[in-house]
Amino acid sequence: MASEQTLVPGETLQDVVRFVLRNWHDELALFFVERWPSLVPVRERLVLEITGDEMLFCSISKEGRQELGRFKRAAEIVEPVIVRLAQSGHLVRGKADVELRLAASFVLRPELRLPRASASALRGALGFELERISPVAPSELYFDHAETHFDKPTNRVSLVVRAVRRSDVDAMIRLCHAMGLSVSAISFEGDSELADARYFPLDRAAVARTLWRGWGAGVLGALALTLMIAIAFAGASRLAAANEALNSAVATESVRAAEVERLLHRTQTIRAQSAYVEQRRRAPLFVEMLANLVDVLPEGTWVDQVSLNGSKLHLQGYSHAAAELIGRFDRSGHFANAQFGAPLVRNANDSTERFDLSADLVGKP
Repeated sequence: MASEQTLVPGETLQDVVRFVLRNWHDELALFFVERWPSLVPVRERLVLEITGDEMLFCSISKEGRQELGRFKRAAEIVEPVIVRLAQSGHLVRGKADVELRLAASFVLRPELRLPRASASALRGALGFELERISPVAPSELYFDHAETHFDKPTNRVSLVVRAVRRSDVDAMIRLCHAMGLSVSAISFEGDSELADARYFPLDRAAVARTLWRGWGAGVLGALALTLMIAIAFAGASRLAAANEALNSAVATESVRAAEVERLLHRTQTIRAQSAYVEQRRRAPLFVEMLANLVDVLPEGTWVDQVSLNGSKLHLQGYSHAAAELIGRFDRSGHFANAQFGAPLVRNANDSTERFDLSADLVGKP
């Protein structure tokens, strides 16, 4: 079985990419038309013009006005109208939105001049005026108004009322529904301003779709821009939060580093002290010297200063027998070369003598 081949115009890569993107766009547009026809922007609008007992379907676009068919305004013509609209491509899944345009013969258009007031007060005043000038009761009318002029010195507005029988409008809307049409707007012959959707029985979903087709692209663009700004703001916020967390972590680590440095300094001090104690513990010379010194010193002797520099001992203190110290040190066998570094000074209070003595340790370096 031979397969169908699609010829791509041109030979460059740009031509191939352009061809693929164009076909992809067409396929995507067709997919959206089939799945969500109400969300796809249209370049033309369908208008149903009611003139007496006839109705005319036409398509209005930027290129102009195209007539689709003229029919009698009766229930029997529903099926051929549906067929004609389907053949023209205006019905998607049997439904479409339509603008209902009423001929001038259906519309009562009195011109009034009233004092300027709020919309609700003006609406009430229009009801009273219609009751006075209309052959039909206001309760049987759909009506709105269009302001044409405002006289500032007198504070009065000139306006045109557009009133239509409820029975006529309701019958036309039922006929549209029977043909699968939703009324998105009502307009009047010779009047460019549409009927006020608040006072006429329009299909709200069709009105919303019409608004979406007109403003949807702008709304989506604004939403996309807002989303981009939100994403950028969220990214900036996350970056700021990360920077703040990093600064906090740096501050915390700085405090910890200071604490570690303090502990390190304290550890070094303790180690130095421990080394000194260990050094003194491992050197029995000083302890031995003290034991020998206690044996040498006679009764009645007090020492208030002791220093040992290598093998040189230096003592200062008081004694009742200071003169005997030199002999006792030399005979001890542990000390030698004992001598006074200063003359003895007698203390008159307790008869002791102040001495300053130095000696060498025997057999020590």
